[in-house]
Amino acid sequence: MRERRGAEAAPIGGGRYAPLGKRQNAHRGLVFVLALALGIALSAVAIIRAARFLRGAQPAFDAVVEAQTGVMRFADEEELGTLADAGGTGTLASLARAAAAAATAAAVAIERVVLQCPDYAGPLIWAWFPNGKNLKMRPVAGSKLEPPAELRPVLLPARPFALHAAALLPGSRFHTAARTNIEFLQMLDADRMLFSFRENHGLLQPLDARGSKPKPYGGWEAPHSGIRGHFAGHFLSALAMQAAADPAGELARKGAYMVSVLGECAARHGGGYISAFPESELAKHEDHCTTNGCTWVGYYTMHKILQGLIDQHSLAKSVLALDLATGLATYLCDRVKSAVKARGLQWWLDGLALEVGGMAEALVSLATVRGEAEWLQCATLFERPCFAQPLALAGAVASNAALGGDSDFDGTALASEADESARAAIEGKHANTHLPVALGAMAMWEATAAGAWKGVGEALWAELNKSHTYATGGFTFGEQWRKAGAQGELLMHAHAGNLAAHEHQESCATHNLMRINARLMSWRAPQHPPLAQHA
Repeated sequence: MRERRGAEAAPIGGGRYAPLGKRQNAHRGLVFVLALALGIALSAVAIIRAARFLRGAQPAFDAVVEAQTGVMRFADEEELGTLADAGGTGTLASLARAAAAAATAAAVAIERVVLQCPDYAGPLIWAWFPNGKNLKMRPVAGSKLEPPAELRPVLLPARPFALHAAALLPGSRFHTAARTNIEFLQMLDADRMLFSFRENHGLLQPLDARGSKPKPYGGWEAPHSGIRGHFAGHFLSALAMQAAADPAGELARKGAYMVSVLGECAARHGGGYISAFPESELAKHEDHCTTNGCTWVGYYTMHKILQGLIDQHSLAKSVLALDLATGLATYLCDRVKSAVKARGLQWWLDGLALEVGGMAEALVSLATVRGEAEWLQCATLFERPCFAQPLALAGAVASNAALGGDSDFDGTALASEADESARAAIEGKHANTHLPVALGAMAMWEATAAGAWKGVGEALWAELNKSHTYATGGFTFGEQWRKAGAQGELLMHAHAGNLAAHEHQESCATHNLMRINARLMSWRAPQHPPLAQHA
């Protein structure tokens, strides 16, 4: 089998065009309407808010050119062609450039590698297979993924509305659901949420009027939980989203208060670490749980806190939150570098079989926010090769074939190997361990235009939609992806004594696949029926 390396895809929107000239005036009204539409309470805006990706859309990545109450019209091919030929710097012309560049994208380079990969990967790997004993391995082909050297953000043809730019209609089910969420966030107490953070960092607990300390929450936030701080990170993100919609509201103030207390935690540590549990939990992960055992996933929790701080900066405009996120990311990346130096790169990569959440996606976000490409190197160290690289191969083969590639790309041998690689990356794996890995790869492509990363999310979605999805849209069984096409057979054996048969369609995994759908919709435009139906 021959292999061939194609040219790297050029960043979308990088072409050169002549000024609009005389045609500029003809489109000023269209640009005005687009801007005005952001403030109009359309009767369909609830659906737009739910999908979050309908700013531009129709075949060939069309742009919205007219909005009325309950109606959106999209630019047709002739209008887009006019804009692309004329050039210009306006919003519509930018989207047209994106469409033109996407249509002429170069083939993705394939650097084939063969990996030795375990049949299972997930949060229980070291509990089920201590020291890797009895863990079956198999060779899996992939395409090598390298950390991009620079940031070259892709101009996406469709983008989400800003959270303050859309309003849900009172009386709609969406408005009712949003109010329920807001009331839940209002009900949660920030000091109870921060209890274990203060305890871990040696800070005094605040006292109420009766002189009592706040009572910590239970469940995963309980003081004895190895994953405490996990929900607090989600809480930070939720507060940031609400702050973006209502900057002067109660929830915006609650988020700012939490960030200030986390700042006190970081100052007490002095090295950037912010957590509700001691650093020894991370050491367990780095040791593959061989010394003290693992019942929790420390880096998974670190991702939630890091992402919460990034959201507090990006959405709630907190300068302190960005400083804290940078300090925490620096601490975590330094830990990873030390682990690699002490035990070797392969040891660290093998440890990614234990759940680490969306660390890669968060670090790419930090790189984008700060404009610093050096974070991409660390982000790559959280991309599990046995998952991302087989899917990168499958995605590259499919992409190159769609571009009309030669026999190197559309030959049956390579196509068959790519299909087998995609199945091997998925089957038997813990779904929510790996979905964030795909999101990290997708974020990497959006931030750098490095073509090899793009195929990870595309190939994963294609494989799941083809042979792993229930009619209701879910796709897990016992939190795992099982054998392709076997979902019905597994569910047939549901009875009182078979708990696993009742544990399907895990909501965490469904949520993350919806986020993958949203990204794909922003790449392709939301008219694609499979994507829109699944979302």
